[in-house]
Amino acid sequence: MSAEAVGAQMPTQITLDDLAVMAAADENHRYELSPEGVLSVVPPADPDHALIERDSVTTVHRHTLDRATGEYKPDPAGPQPIAWLLTTAPDIS
Repeated sequence: MSAEAVGAQMPTQITLDDLAVMAAADENHRYELSPEGVLSVVPPADPDHALIERDSVTTVHRHTLDRATGEYKPDPAGPQPIAWLLTTAPDIS
C-alpha cells in the first residue's frame, strides 16, 4: 500500500485513543504524538535504548490537554522519575 493511500485514510486530527489503537495493531513500529500533534512512526527501540527507559532515575515531562484552548500544558509538578509515571494512574477528568 502506498503512503498516499495510507495518508488518505488517516483522520485530520489524531487523538491519544487513535494512537493507542495504532500501537496495539502494529508491534513493528512505535507511534508517538508530539505536544503539537505531529505523529511520528518509528521502528521499536533497540535493546540498549529500551533499558534506558526502565532506569528509575530517568525523568519524564508530562503534559495535559487544556480542553478550553486545545493546547498541551506542562504538568505543574515538573519533571518526574519514570518510575512515578509508570505507577501513577492518568487523570482523565
